[in-house]
Amino acid sequence: MSNIKPYKQKLTVELKDWTKLYSDKNLEELNQALNSWWSFIEIDWVLFNVFEFKKAYIDKINSIQDYILSLPKDQKIIVKDREQWLIENLGRRFKNIEEINKYIKNKVEQKQ
Repeated sequence: MSNIKPYKQKLTVELKDWTKLYSDKNLEELNQALNSWWSFIEIDWVLFNVFEFKKAYIDKINSIQDYILSLPKDQKIIVKDREQWLIENLGRRFKNIEEINKYIKNKVEQKQ
């Protein structure tokens, strides 16, 4: 767990479909992006239409979210896809960091 980089604050952005996104930007930077002439904003390597945003706020995140955000891009995508599946089908999130590491290990072994 020494590879976890501490985040001072996280901007949480909620979309109209109740999806939560996390960004290193602050509210002012998001506001500037929303009011620019671009109609899309990139968060987590995905472009979102500005009309999809419902609200944004500074949130205190827990250690599991912090760990997910500290993962490399390819592992983060795998974990976020699995977390979305868990929420939709089981109504829960990852219980602990060990569960996340176990899932990543299994996915990597399946690819080989």
